[in-house]
Amino acid sequence: MLRENARVAFEQSFKLHDVVIYNAMIMAYAHQGFVVEAMNIFEEMKSANIHPSQVTFISSISACSHNGLINLGCSLFESMGFNYHLRPSPEIYGCLVDMLSRNGYLEDAKLVIEAMPFPTWPAIWRTLLSGCRTYENRALGKWASRRLLQLFPESDAGYVLLGKVYSESGSWEEAASSRKKMAERGVAKGQGYSWIET
Repeated sequence: MLRENARVAFEQSFKLHDVVIYNAMIMAYAHQGFVVEAMNIFEEMKSANIHPSQVTFISSISACSHNGLINLGCSLFESMGFNYHLRPSPEIYGCLVDMLSRNGYLEDAKLVIEAMPFPTWPAIWRTLLSGCRTYENRALGKWASRRLLQLFPESDAGYVLLGKVYSESGSWEEAASSRKKMAERGVAKGQGYSWIET
């Protein structure tokens, strides 16, 4: 029902030719997993000669990420420069690395990180490490962990995620070694917490 109401509201306001209205609709569909509908709005936007913004691409590539549409997501990324003369922001690169890592294209995600025209940040390395954990790629996980720790030695994520890559693939000694190195370097693990509803 909410989806239909949002579409009705959009149809009543899209004649304003406002990129924000189109972005809101693409984002709403993307968050609900309706990637076909999100892409249809994107096409309507192009037909109306409305220039997409960085937010348009963040929402669209995120929708592709959660639905495994790698080719479409990469095509959208490439179209930013070719078709719209937009320089992808760090957030767009983060979405691209998330899409590739989440869907097992770990070497491609690594290449994107290495080719970015921006300095890396901890979250982008954690994204790649999470993909290495999910797909049990110990070699790449070890490389990504080393890079994260070289650049951000105070971060506990490199040790913790690498330990999980090892333990979930049954390499208990290497997992223990990762925890030991973390302790030796005096890096404190972030506090865990749980929610209790009463």
